[in-house]
Amino acid sequence: MSVTNKHSLERKAVIAGGALVSLFAVSGGAGLLSTFLLGSGLHAVEKSGAALENHLTADMMHDALRSDVLMSLVANDPTFGISYAEVEADLKAHARELTGRIASNEGLVKGDARAAVGAVATPLAEYVRFASDMVELAGSDPVAARARLPDFQVKFEALEKAMAEASDAIAADGERTASASSLSAEVFKWAMILLAIVGVVGCGALIHAARRTLVRPLLELCEAMDRLTKGDTTIDTALEGREDEIGAMAQAVVVFRDAAIDKKRLEAEQIAAVARAEAERIAAIAQAETLVVDTFGKGLERLAGGELVYRMHADLPPAYKKLEADYNNAMERLQATMKSVLANTAGIGLGTEEIAQASDNLARRTEQQAASLEETAAALDEITASVGKTASGARHASEVVAVARGEAEKGGSVVLNAVQAMSAIEKSAGQITQIISVIDEIAFQTNLLALNAGVEAARAGDAGRGFAVVAQEVRALAQRSADAAKEIKSLIATSSSQVDAGVKLVDQTGEALQRIVSKVLEIDGVVTEIAASAQEQSTALAQINTAVNQMDQTTQQNAAMVEQSTAATHSLHAETDELARLMATFSIGEVSGRRAEPGPATPVSRARPAPARRSPPRSSAMPASRPSASADAWEEF
Repeated sequence: MSVTNKHSLERKAVIAGGALVSLFAVSGGAGLLSTFLLGSGLHAVEKSGAALENHLTADMMHDALRSDVLMSLVANDPTFGISYAEVEADLKAHARELTGRIASNEGLVKGDARAAVGAVATPLAEYVRFASDMVELAGSDPVAARARLPDFQVKFEALEKAMAEASDAIAADGERTASASSLSAEVFKWAMILLAIVGVVGCGALIHAARRTLVRPLLELCEAMDRLTKGDTTIDTALEGREDEIGAMAQAVVVFRDAAIDKKRLEAEQIAAVARAEAERIAAIAQAETLVVDTFGKGLERLAGGELVYRMHADLPPAYKKLEADYNNAMERLQATMKSVLANTAGIGLGTEEIAQASDNLARRTEQQAASLEETAAALDEITASVGKTASGARHASEVVAVARGEAEKGGSVVLNAVQAMSAIEKSAGQITQIISVIDEIAFQTNLLALNAGVEAARAGDAGRGFAVVAQEVRALAQRSADAAKEIKSLIATSSSQVDAGVKLVDQTGEALQRIVSKVLEIDGVVTEIAASAQEQSTALAQINTAVNQMDQTTQQNAAMVEQSTAATHSLHAETDELARLMATFSIGEVSGRRAEPGPATPVSRARPAPARRSPPRSSAMPASRPSASADAWEEF
């Protein structure tokens, strides 16, 4: 016996679950560790990128400070149109941005990069201080400020060199951080792959062990129980020796098998006893049924011969006593009914003769009524056709009004499109105004650049004189562009006012068309109502015409049915005579009074006496309503 078969299924499940939980815990811990380290690397890369961005912005502010110094040198010349206060404010903002960016980088980088960033602090402070002094001096003595431009350039280049070294250090630090993050990601990727392989192998081993120790024995037990449910008691299993729950189940199957064997034996004995008792009961029933069949066969044989006075008086089993009494009662009622039928056959013959005369009269009146209905149907056909033409004309008028309404609605749509087009023109004019503003700003910047070029030409002396002339021309061209932009802006404002006036006129036109459309809709509603009324009249007349035609057809059918009824009545009279002849073949005993003979009788006709068959004479003791009582007796039977 295997060692694993000695443990219970609960303990096996706990061991397997513990192994899976341990495996999942190791995998989850490794995943969390890798996620944490990768997040740290990503954060370091983000800090390096932010430091590089700050350094680039600081580099631009470095250039912006020099531009502010140059602008301050020409701010006192009104021809350049530069405000000294704006230059001074820009200098302070640019200096604050420059120092703030450099200070931020000191907390974002480390190692050599932090040292390089720290080395920028001294030249940065000197550059900012010198730029502030230059702008302040330019406000009071522009000539002295221009004389100090070479010293300012030295400060500019010193800071530029320090910032270049810091930029290289920041870039190198970012590359090292990215390389370290990539290496960590690669290491943890292979670690997770290895853990996944170990997990798959471990799960496979657990599944194999479960199949060998649990699934296969359970399948064997299921097969044994299935065979046992189908009545196979030859099953045998080697699992009852196990000490776990499967062994207990196998022992229970063995108990069920033994119980099934005992049950089969008891059922066989019970079936044999039941079979003997059933054979004795069937024999007794067969003897009783033979007597019943003979007795009822004799009675039915007498009935088939027309003898209605025969009654059963055999010694039948108690179960058939009620059937014997029911047969005798039925024969009593049948005998009484046949007597009543024989007594009333003559009256039926007289009644059928009178029904035939009435049917002939009804046929003539029905033919006259059919002719009148046919003429009425023809007149209604003509009226229906006339009303149909009226309805068609009303529908045509409604269609014409609908077309007019559609044309009016199209006109409204055209006006709406015109309003939308005017709005689009107004929007385009606004966009052109924005573009002209941009051109005006470009002209201003061009004027400013020309001013800077003039300053540089002045520094160059005679060698830059030609460049100064070109700069002066550029300034003049920029001034003309600004003037043209102002004129265009004025023209566009005038055009916008005219477009607004056009939009108002088009709106008024749209309102007028809307009123026209509403009136057309009212006309359309009236014409539609007229068309609907005419259509309803046409439909009603068509229904009346259909009803009259149906009445005509029904009358024709009634005439045919009356003819058929007349023929059937004559046939019924003949069949009544035949019925009286057949009734004479039955043996029904003595009938009260005499048999049907010709003689005087009360006529069935309502208004006048007429020759007719006489009813058979009744005894003085029989009441006048006796035939009705006989009929009730027959219905009860």
